[in-house]
Amino acid sequence: MARPTPVEHTVISGTTANAHPRGGYRTAPLARAAVASMLACTLAFLPSSAGFAESADSYYAQLKKQTDAKDFKSALDTSLRAMKEYPAQEGFHIYAIWSYRETGDLTAGIEFGKRALSKFPDSKAVRENLSYVYAREAARICDEKLAADPLPVAQEGLRLHRNGTTLLWYGICLRRNGRLEEARDVFTEGKSAYPDIPYYRLNLVHTLVEMAQQEKDPAKSDGLILKAYREDPENEGALIWYGISLRRHKRFDEAIVLFVQGMKRFPGNRYFGENARWAYTEWTSKLTDAGDVDRARKLLEEAGKLLPNDPFIISSLAYTWFRRDQARWEQLCREAVSLVPPERLKALNSYQVPLQSGRIMIHQGNMEPVTHMGIGAGYGFDLVRVDEDNRYGAGWHKKEDHLVFGEQVHAALDGKVVEVYDASPDTEPDKNQPYDVNYIRIEHDGGESSYYMHLKRGSAVVAVGTPVKKGQMIARVGSSGRFADFPHLHFQVMRDNICVEIKFTGAALVSGDAGSSRPGPFTPKKRDIMKSVWK
Repeated sequence: MARPTPVEHTVISGTTANAHPRGGYRTAPLARAAVASMLACTLAFLPSSAGFAESADSYYAQLKKQTDAKDFKSALDTSLRAMKEYPAQEGFHIYAIWSYRETGDLTAGIEFGKRALSKFPDSKAVRENLSYVYAREAARICDEKLAADPLPVAQEGLRLHRNGTTLLWYGICLRRNGRLEEARDVFTEGKSAYPDIPYYRLNLVHTLVEMAQQEKDPAKSDGLILKAYREDPENEGALIWYGISLRRHKRFDEAIVLFVQGMKRFPGNRYFGENARWAYTEWTSKLTDAGDVDRARKLLEEAGKLLPNDPFIISSLAYTWFRRDQARWEQLCREAVSLVPPERLKALNSYQVPLQSGRIMIHQGNMEPVTHMGIGAGYGFDLVRVDEDNRYGAGWHKKEDHLVFGEQVHAALDGKVVEVYDASPDTEPDKNQPYDVNYIRIEHDGGESSYYMHLKRGSAVVAVGTPVKKGQMIARVGSSGRFADFPHLHFQVMRDNICVEIKFTGAALVSGDAGSSRPGPFTPKKRDIMKSVWK
């Protein structure tokens, strides 16, 4: 009589994480791993007798037919029934392990497989089939994002039988547990040992990107990103992160080429378009500052065709007219703001007035010329101190004559300091120099950040990473930056790269359209005068 046909394994499924630049990771289905293995069984044919209803050969024929039809529920019932009649037949145990796996009853499959391995301790086929059940269970834990740790499960599968599937899932579970260097080594090994399985390269690329994101040394981070890109230039994550790396190094033209390529290849991934926008706006801002306005405008026209009606592109185009054509600048600034949904223009938090002494005047306010227009700074305030006659100080042409120069600046809300720069010199009024502005940025709840600008050189008393409380002193007012013009504090709040309209607390209006004896919240206007009532 013919021996039963050996059982061929089907493939298993799982997940892999795809990386994104501004906000976290998403999970996507990993195509089924192309792993097949023939069961090596030595099956002795046992004839039917008075004690058996069916021959072993008949059972094997049924099992082959059921598994060929992928009717694994029936195959499980048949194999369990056959084992009662032929308990010494290893092949029926193997069919049962396989069927448990394919019906998804993995816990039962593992327990059954352990008993089968105890019964047939030298069986390579039992170990191999049981290893696939462990791999499928590790995949299930990852797919369903269960609290259980899949790594010990994947490790046991690999211990039982090292193959393309068990090694792959061992690497995926290492990566899930944050053991990225070990995962990288596993995927590198698997890529070489199993060249027909593409998911080793896929997971290697994403592991390198994750390592780059966690690396604190910028040079090492860039090196990991470059390695990921060279590993697979067609990979979505590698493509976008290599573009971001180029952008970070001011290689804007190369970055834009990659982002445009990604927009065409992955139209559902918004991060390619967003990063193309920032590459264009950062590049043209540098060109405009350097006086190459014509080139900046041409690039922004190119960007406008790629990203039509983008408020950030239009805002950058407005900047090319700043202090060159006031009417054109204002018109473009208002156009950019009109393209932003109204709810995105309002602050989520209220903020304390960051100056606390004397009479505080709004030199410029919401969406008011000369400089406060558009989505970049339109809802910011220039704050100064004035005397009882509303004069800025004893004189104009010396910074020290201004009452606000050297005044304490206070945190407007609880938060954490994320940026500090105070190395630029303070310039005299109306004698701007091409220096960077001294500033502090504090992050707050709701994704908002407050900016304190034109600070006095060397006056910052907080460092990056420092938690601060509302009202805490952080620096002093200066006259730094190329557009300082005179000593003042520029204060604004940003959310999602848009300057938002805020309401002040901690001060009362003492003159203006709406006098108040209460500490806000309110939104002052140009020329309004406030007095701190914060305690």
